[in-house]
Amino acid sequence: MTRIVTASLVGLCALAAPAATAQTGIDILQQTVTVDVVQSPLTIETTVLFEALSPTTEVYTFSTGAQAATWLVDGVPTTATDHPQYPGQVEVVDLPAPLSAGETATLTMQLTGPLDCGAGPNTVMCWTSAQETILINATVNAGWYLVNLFGADDFDATLSVHAPAAFHVAGPQGGPDTTTPQPDGTLVHQLSIAAADRLTLYAGQADLVEVDAPFAVTGAFHQAGDNAVYMEQAVTVASEAIGVYQDLFGPLPFDHAYLTTVPPNFAFGGLGDYGSVYIGEYIVGHPDYRYLLEQGMAHEFAHSWWGGMTSAADFAEGGALQEGLAEYSAWRALGALQGDKVRDAGMRMNAVWYLLGRPVGNDIAPFDPAVQDSPVYLHVAYHKAAAVYRAIEVEAGVDDFDLALAAVAAGGPGALSGQALVDELALLGHDVGPIVDGFLRQAGYATLAVETAYVDGTQTVTLTNLGGQTFTVPVRLTHDDGTSTEHLVAVGGAPVTVAIDVDRAPALVEVDPRWTAPRLLDRTGADVTFDGVVDAHDLLEVALRRGGQMPDARRMDGHYDPLYDLDDDGVIDEGDQALVSGG
Repeated sequence: MTRIVTASLVGLCALAAPAATAQTGIDILQQTVTVDVVQSPLTIETTVLFEALSPTTEVYTFSTGAQAATWLVDGVPTTATDHPQYPGQVEVVDLPAPLSAGETATLTMQLTGPLDCGAGPNTVMCWTSAQETILINATVNAGWYLVNLFGADDFDATLSVHAPAAFHVAGPQGGPDTTTPQPDGTLVHQLSIAAADRLTLYAGQADLVEVDAPFAVTGAFHQAGDNAVYMEQAVTVASEAIGVYQDLFGPLPFDHAYLTTVPPNFAFGGLGDYGSVYIGEYIVGHPDYRYLLEQGMAHEFAHSWWGGMTSAADFAEGGALQEGLAEYSAWRALGALQGDKVRDAGMRMNAVWYLLGRPVGNDIAPFDPAVQDSPVYLHVAYHKAAAVYRAIEVEAGVDDFDLALAAVAAGGPGALSGQALVDELALLGHDVGPIVDGFLRQAGYATLAVETAYVDGTQTVTLTNLGGQTFTVPVRLTHDDGTSTEHLVAVGGAPVTVAIDVDRAPALVEVDPRWTAPRLLDRTGADVTFDGVVDAHDLLEVALRRGGQMPDARRMDGHYDPLYDLDDDGVIDEGDQALVSGG
């Protein structure tokens, strides 16, 4: 599940930095957007009040793809032309007269006809038909309101929608929503949106399912088979996850959220916005994808904080911050709702997918400006970054990390950055700069070499991080009777030994058993339990991991794990068990 934008948009934002001073010379203050889906063809009028922060002669906006577009500045007609560097992607609106710093102007954009929402071969980013209109946040060929392309710029907005009385209408935030009956039996819906930098709209004939508590969520979908049952499941998880997030990261400034299905030709599986989530209808309707109903909804609604309440200050860091924190938060919420084992299993899947699923072993730093165009973008921005935030949580403690995240979320659009996390945690007495630098600003992962020994009531564990990163590693000792203790070990490049007093030798020494960092364990020999001997415990560990079957929820993805591949043949099978038996 992801907030995917088109490849052309990715390239645009990455290349457009030299023009930033021109566009960030304005501040969008207020937008009034009127959409009429009753009349044919579709009409959209966007009126924007903006202030010039520096001398300004032009304004940029996404290309609209509309059949007809007209532009007015303070009532004076003007023209919009293709940006010379980004034809077909960005339009330049000329101002009839230059603006000085501090001056304001009103730009009116009038669009007529269905939008050409093409995002690539057979994919779209918006949808208009007689039955429904779906407008997601503005992007190439789907620019239906004004966006400050080169900087975070929040604004207040009023979204007015003229629709048939039978239509469900939902915007990006929950209210207030007033409806005014028209003489022809249609309705005008008016929604007020505060401090947003993106707008979304759904207006159409849909079946609805609603959950009121712990947070009100309405789901709009098209009935087919068991879709109502699964849509209710998705809406329930969304409501519960939002309740968890409000406790962790602060309340939302609205009291209603929306979940809407979109046709399968949309260029994303799921898109999370500020109080509004759009998912492919196949996720509800197809059994192969329904596993995303819970983890996907938890991830997408987390974007109401990471991308909604706050957003990245730097485009290069945006993916790893907004997507990585949404993924981290999703497993926090599911853990709170369904138990720690679910969270641990999810974080393990994140780490393993990054470590072992990257195409041909490619890697790149999550904060690298080139990450958006990398074939391993998903692996590092979603999965490695989520594991790194878990490592920061271990370093700072969960309570202080929650306080830091809440403080950053309250900062608003453009306040989210790696340095902001470092600074907030420094105020609480924690130095997480080495973790951010070692894992987010650099490629690679930790590889931990483990040595253990038990002598006369003392268990020693020596950890060496062959990757050189500095972070804290949980170590768990478990005895034959099932009792266990956990200890935190700070590691860097040099070997670190911790001595733990115990009343008997442990049966199992686990290094980072909850997968709180992107790391591998460097196995030596058949002692996979790291208790210092090769015995039945090792045989049990290897046997249960054959074919991906593992005790409890430590292994739910069935992925290969080199720790148990004792003969290094790429599979975990009877050969590995035989080595343990022989030992």
